[in-house]
Amino acid sequence: MEKLDQTYLNNLVSKARQGSSNAFAELFMAAYKRHRMYLSYMYDDSSDLNEALKETYVRILKNMPGLARKVLFMPWSCRIAFRI
Repeated sequence: MEKLDQTYLNNLVSKARQGSSNAFAELFMAAYKRHRMYLSYMYDDSSDLNEALKETYVRILKNMPGLARKVLFMPWSCRIAFRI
């Protein structure tokens, strides 16, 4: 899996926290493969996996203002996914 550019992610997180839906959509696309792979270890059924992904991104969007440091986006978002 390709490495995500941290500067690029930080920029998207900053914009998404300011309410940019385009930045959040781009952030979603940048992190989606990683989150899907992570959750696939916990869900065998693809419909359950898709529901977990949806819920993960709903919670990420809702809790984005609480993210302490934008550099922690990936571990923070994976922790959200784990708790689903």
